[in-house]
Amino acid sequence: MIENAILLDLKFARVGEYSTVNTIDYSTVTTAAPTMIKTQKRKFVQLPALTEMVNLDQKIRGWLTRLTGQATAMARGLYFVAPTRVEYIEEELSKFRAHRLELVDRLVAEIDMRRSDSETMSGDLWDAKTYPSEESIRKSSSMDWAWIYFSTPTEAQGLNQNVVKTVNERAQKLIETVQGQLKNQLRDEFLELVGHLKDKLTPDSDGKAKKFKQNSITNVVDFLNNFKDRNFADDEVLGDIVTQAQNLFTGVRADHLRESDSARHDFHNKLSNLVEDLDITERAVRQVYL
Repeated sequence: MIENAILLDLKFARVGEYSTVNTIDYSTVTTAAPTMIKTQKRKFVQLPALTEMVNLDQKIRGWLTRLTGQATAMARGLYFVAPTRVEYIEEELSKFRAHRLELVDRLVAEIDMRRSDSETMSGDLWDAKTYPSEESIRKSSSMDWAWIYFSTPTEAQGLNQNVVKTVNERAQKLIETVQGQLKNQLRDEFLELVGHLKDKLTPDSDGKAKKFKQNSITNVVDFLNNFKDRNFADDEVLGDIVTQAQNLFTGVRADHLRESDSARHDFHNKLSNLVEDLDITERAVRQVYL
């Protein structure tokens, strides 16, 4: 259940394009120098270290999304995590942060070089506030996270019970809403993975077998293996199907399916039967909410 999960709150901060009001009176100078200053500001966001940092942050979010299966169910940066995975995630995030700190060091050096070049080219038009200080860069390039546990604080025992009841009811509604979102998301992901595999097993319009790789099977197997740690909504329907699917996928290999038309046809039918009830349930739910 979601009450047994732990919430990871992950936050990134990055220095952006440093923009300040330039106090230069442009009516008294030629247009060449001010244009040069503006160009320097535009190129600030193109620094290699900053680009790598953006890519790293996206990589970390993508990794957590795949690991927890929460692409849309939670607000950005929040992930429900099974207690058994906290230690592993903590270790990996620490490694990511160490890499990120190396990029911050590079960013400081790159901005310092850009600052020096800009000052040389700008001459008397140089504005020191155009670039941030090293302290500002480091403060604006953080990666922090916190683990939030669900429990009833001891202090709540001394509060007005009507207030406690109201707070608990609101919290329960929130939990039920999030549970519904997580349940739908896991079901959608499973149906999408199985649907993709079924499509690969279906002959094309000319009756020829489609090409597919072991990765199409591996993706489903990974979902099945990680389901227990991601089933915070305690979805018994999907849980039963996952158990059946684990037996169905045992020993299945793409090369065997590629070599046998009958094997592909048989496996396709078994997949269809496996998800039929879940697919009907999903369509019914969507009709209700649409």
